[in-house]
Amino acid sequence: MATLRSAINSKLTGDTPFMASIPGGLYDSTEISRTGTPTAYDSRGDLKCCCVLRMGTASGRPPFDDAADEYIYLYFYQKPGSYTSIDAAMSAAYTVLHCAALTISPGWVCALIWGNDLGDSWDDALGAPMNYSRYKATTVRRDRLSAY
Repeated sequence: MATLRSAINSKLTGDTPFMASIPGGLYDSTEISRTGTPTAYDSRGDLKCCCVLRMGTASGRPPFDDAADEYIYLYFYQKPGSYTSIDAAMSAAYTVLHCAALTISPGWVCALIWGNDLGDSWDDALGAPMNYSRYKATTVRRDRLSAY
């Protein structure tokens, strides 16, 4: 049975243009580090453009007991210098995820909608540019779709 996290991960890793935009890779972890995510760095130790998938909070959709909203965050990083690679990767992710429909387990479907981007930020721990995109996933039982 697929989880929302694994379905999003599969959707992103299955898209060649998106993966080409993040040569440092897509990670399902909490942080980027030289020891935890060594392939995010090149042979000189510079951070390659990469992405971290993080799941946010989930909440019910009253009055329905068979639907939920959950936020998904994609954090993008690259070596200092510019945001060009990050911007291209965020655009590629939007193309893959916005208005995407995923089957996450038998009988359950999920619709993804882009929420917002945070641009031109800085990650102090990495000493690197960082941006994120937020998506909202609405998950519902397939047989209840007409109620929404």
